[in-house]
Amino acid sequence: MAEEVSIQSPSWSRGSSRTAILGTLLAVPPTAAASGVVDELRERYSEASPEDS
Repeated sequence: MAEEVSIQSPSWSRGSSRTAILGTLLAVPPTAAASGVVDELRERYSEASPEDS
């Protein structure tokens, strides 16, 4: 008996590729902004506290 081989269609592959790119574009900027805010807050409040000196 011959086994059937399933080959994914190119349209499915293109769709998942587009979704991955869209997800990256939507996820990276908010993550970078949040990281920048946290970094700024750490710098600002670590310099202002006299306990570290």
